[in-house]
Amino acid sequence: MAVAIAPFRRAVLFGSVPIGRTSRPNSLAKILWAVEAASRRLPLRTKCIEQGIAVQRLLRQSGVDARLHYGARHEPVDQSLQAHVWVTVNDQPVIGGECAGDYAEIASYP
Repeated sequence: MAVAIAPFRRAVLFGSVPIGRTSRPNSLAKILWAVEAASRRLPLRTKCIEQGIAVQRLLRQSGVDARLHYGARHEPVDQSLQAHVWVTVNDQPVIGGECAGDYAEIASYP
């Protein structure tokens, strides 16, 4: 919802919450499952940015230092500019990383 109604700079802050301290942290697998399951059930199609922000926020609330990356590439076939978001933990992609190497990173958010 934050992505749909807020400017990009404000929307990405939704995931950039302080790292939480919890006695019962959620596992990465559970968080990914929850975000992907919710994405399939929403009436609107979710893209990498919505899923990335949700995963980043849930991981940070669970005490994990997750980082959201924003990148872009030029598509030579139709001359379009494409954007992509992915999330990393300890520099390892956890969501959206399968094609992250095709994009030049523009910004990252703690």
